[in-house]
Amino acid sequence: MEFAEKFASRRFFIILLFLVFSLLIINRLCAGKNGYSIGDIGPAGGIIFYDKGDNSDGWRYMEAAPKAIGRAVWGCYRYSMGGTGGKTVGTGRENTINHVEHCSEKTFAAKMAHSYRGGGKDDWFLPSKDELEMIYSNLISKGLIENENHHYWSSTSYSIHYAWNIATYERNKGKQYYWGKYNAFYVMPVRYCSE
Repeated sequence: MEFAEKFASRRFFIILLFLVFSLLIINRLCAGKNGYSIGDIGPAGGIIFYDKGDNSDGWRYMEAAPKAIGRAVWGCYRYSMGGTGGKTVGTGRENTINHVEHCSEKTFAAKMAHSYRGGGKDDWFLPSKDELEMIYSNLISKGLIENENHHYWSSTSYSIHYAWNIATYERNKGKQYYWGKYNAFYVMPVRYCSE
């Protein structure tokens, strides 16, 4: 009996040692993944499409809603919309806020995006021209997000008559155009987030 007890005790010790080392290895592997990767689910349930590499200005990543939330006109056709000309990554929120503050129409793309409450968050906006291009390149073209095969609005105005959008249908995949603000195109809200 003494031999059986020693054998069982050793076996228990070996199994316990194996479990401890396994947990340490798993912990080490998980600790190596800091933050998000393109295509990951973001903190508000959207899909990560951009990583700027550092957490500056209060954000590092951008996430897009899991799918378009509907169609709307860009809005305020023939009106000058100051503060909506930002094209680069990081200008979409400012474009959207300026558009919402200065356009009195009932429903338009920037207002739809700004009103979206995905994941319980209230900081969604319409992406700028370059942010929209990143959504296409990193998500839509790779099949990581639902595609409506149409046009999606950006928050970037081209002139009093036109605003930038991107086409996602077969013939014009990924091409950006400026079209009349009276067209009803899809709205894809985005937001900034951190780790």
